[in-house]
Amino acid sequence: MFLWTGRFVTLVSPYGGLKICKIGFSWTTLFLWWFVPLFRGDWVSFIVYMLLMYLTRGISILIFPIFYNRLYIMGLLNKDWRPASFADWEMLRLCRFKVPEWDQQRQRENQSARREPEFFQETEPYQEPELYQEEVNWEEEREQAVDVEWHDNEE
Repeated sequence: MFLWTGRFVTLVSPYGGLKICKIGFSWTTLFLWWFVPLFRGDWVSFIVYMLLMYLTRGISILIFPIFYNRLYIMGLLNKDWRPASFADWEMLRLCRFKVPEWDQQRQRENQSARREPEFFQETEPYQEPELYQEEVNWEEEREQAVDVEWHDNEE
């Protein structure tokens, strides 16, 4: 049903990372062959692809793209990645992926995990330190400073 369509879902890692995954035929795998699982860090699919290429004498190059995106999403779901929104959950369910029941609490946790860290939140604007407007101010501060001499005890 959804084999050739260009539908996308967003998945959230347990640590707050996001990945946008395509559901359906993998055109990149058709044209770039085994490089796609290699660049995505999908080592199991990479090894399976290489074995299939060897065993089928290259015919799997035309067959593997039909299944690769599904295998990739199933691998992410097995690693505790979850749909980012209810629409993504519904799309995965319609495409017959095994996803856990949707939970509003999990959605709130995912949203809180994606908040910006405190150091990115607004703070007071940066102000340049006062520079010496006149030479007199600089002279006054220089006289107040403690002179320290460095003595090397070479004996």
